[in-house]
Amino acid sequence: MSDVAIPMRDRQAFLLAQRDSISRCVPSRMTIQVELVDSNLEHANWLRRAHVAFCTNGWEIRLGRLATSSTFVIPPPNKLYTVNYFRGPYAQYAYGVQVAGKTSTGLSVVADVTGATGVPFQDPGQFDRLEASARISQKISDHLEIGNVLRLGQGFIMSGVDASLAPHEKVKAQVALRAVSGSPGQPQNHELTYGGFAALQYRPKPIFELHGRLDYQAIRGLGGKDGDLIATEGIRLFPTKQWSITLDAEQQFSVTQPNPRLLARVQAEF
Repeated sequence: MSDVAIPMRDRQAFLLAQRDSISRCVPSRMTIQVELVDSNLEHANWLRRAHVAFCTNGWEIRLGRLATSSTFVIPPPNKLYTVNYFRGPYAQYAYGVQVAGKTSTGLSVVADVTGATGVPFQDPGQFDRLEASARISQKISDHLEIGNVLRLGQGFIMSGVDASLAPHEKVKAQVALRAVSGSPGQPQNHELTYGGFAALQYRPKPIFELHGRLDYQAIRGLGGKDGDLIATEGIRLFPTKQWSITLDAEQQFSVTQPNPRLLARVQAEF
């Protein structure tokens, strides 16, 4: 599976961008993340991240293959509450340098300068173009955090906002909006890709959680507008602390007709 783009029909895109804690600065460490599901394909982008990190003056510096700053709203796999990830109109991983930390005013910052994100990790053209992205977030209260992201590159610009709300220990809500003008490495492409998602999680008992999500994405170009909505509702079971079972009903609404399907995932953490 190439990291060139996120398909309109997101079949386990495995956007495994780990949301590292940017408030904890470890003196030195190495991170490696791989996705072997499609590693037998010729252009499979199975090496997600491979970087070293060190701490200086309370800020963490990362060097190597990175998950770009624009992906930090995406939950890591063990925190994903649905079977499928929501969609995003951008590629995720690239080689470069990244800095993460907090300012004296309490703003959380993640910023990076990288090579091209839309090419497989072994492609020799990693630095045919440069890209830059940054995400700034602020914890407004014990229950609310807001953030915004900006990403720039040859032929495109991406911007977005997101918010996370936890009004109660049993309830979590999240919303994100994204818009991309153009296409990476293609200055002649004047498409506008936009969309976002709204999600709600409710865990009345420790052994199960109910969740729902609306995920909309559209592309507006010379040929008009093409968009669709994916609605997901389901349940996540926790038979033990290490195991979880997720059962989802997913419906895709487009210009034609709904396309429902049932999904399941079993996950273990050790």
